[in-house]
Amino acid sequence: MGTDGGRNGADCCVTVLLGFVALVALLAGGFWWWAVDTENDNEAQARAQMKGAAEAVRERLAASAADGTLLGTEIARGLGKPMPGGDVRRQGRTVTVTARFHGAAPGWMVGGTTADGCYRFRADPPDVSARELPYEDCLKLPHVGYRAPEEVAPDVVAELRATVARDGLDAAGDAEVWRTGGVRLQDQENAEGRLTALVRLEGETSAVWYCYAFRVRVAPVSVTYEKLTRQDCLRGT
Repeated sequence: MGTDGGRNGADCCVTVLLGFVALVALLAGGFWWWAVDTENDNEAQARAQMKGAAEAVRERLAASAADGTLLGTEIARGLGKPMPGGDVRRQGRTVTVTARFHGAAPGWMVGGTTADGCYRFRADPPDVSARELPYEDCLKLPHVGYRAPEEVAPDVVAELRATVARDGLDAAGDAEVWRTGGVRLQDQENAEGRLTALVRLEGETSAVWYCYAFRVRVAPVSVTYEKLTRQDCLRGT
């Protein structure tokens, strides 16, 4: 009798232990499937964010190209903050812009989930198309920084001329070109049918900048510029 009781007790313990192991395995398996599903959802969310950022750039470039031209200042605003890597090429009226994009989503692991992509935009104004490239095509792209001031100044002139011709002299003081990265409106004076704007055009780094004066007149519309000394910008108009 005692032997049978001990055996029954041992069998009961083994049964309980096996049940516990099975429960742990079931919970672990359920957690694993949950983690995989969650990670897949996060990856999809991160990629959707990355693709959305690329589409937003395409839309901004298309809006700028609607008038038949796409200036470098318009491309800079279209890209927004400097990209981690990008390239701009021109061939006649056709412009291609290649840039890297990044998306992120929260994750159950430290650091969350990220997605990276490479897109090339082709502008044949007024049309702008976009296609995704293999990410490796963007790995060696140079950092997209500010262009040389002597390249930016003619674009500022073109944008100011179009703004004044379309909306009048007063609109030049709040023109969209002043919201271009690397173009900082320092001071302006609007009097007697003319606008004088002192502008800081940033160079290789934010610590390097150059002073330019842009002078706008109406009837007929005329926009000119000249390079001044840094002290001229600091003194104001």
